Amino acid sequence: MQESDGNQPTAETPRNTILIVDDVELNRDVLSIMFSQNHEVLFAESGPEAIEIIQKQSNSICAILLDYLMPGMDGLTFLKTVRGRGLIDDIPVFLITASLEHDVVHRAYDLGVMDYIQRPISPFIVQRRIENVIELYRTRIQYARLLKSQKHLLERLQAAEDPAPDIMF
Repeated sequence: MQESDGNQPTAETPRNTILIVDDVELNRDVLSIMFSQNHEVLFAESGPEAIEIIQKQSNSICAILLDYLMPGMDGLTFLKTVRGRGLIDDIPVFLITASLEHDVVHRAYDLGVMDYIQRPISPFIVQRRIENVIELYRTRIQYARLLKSQKHLLERLQAAEDPAPDIMF
């Protein structure tokens, strides 16, 4: 597991960490090479290890690349666990699988994955798909912040326009 320097993004700083959850070192290395130039990359070899990382660094994670077949806790069990706790509600998750079983893909989508990636992977396509989704999520977060700010401003303006209630003695 690669450790972060602990910096958490502010409202102005976008999330920039990709968490790769895979029990196979070669798979982690390939994905790391693809994304480490533009992102901080963290690794987890298992679902429980990934949950620990997410609990500590969810505010900095911009995407999770999740292997389906892992010993102990497979990708779908991991998704059920973290979704049930609300840990990744605003983090896009990509399930990576060599499985061609439609049932696996359907269950993954039902559990909230953004997309699935079929192995063997095509680096260019995988990189583009994930970067596009990260950008969409960043834009969504910016719009949500802007909406919240404008709503707060509107409430302040409305409060300033409302005359003080008459006080009767």
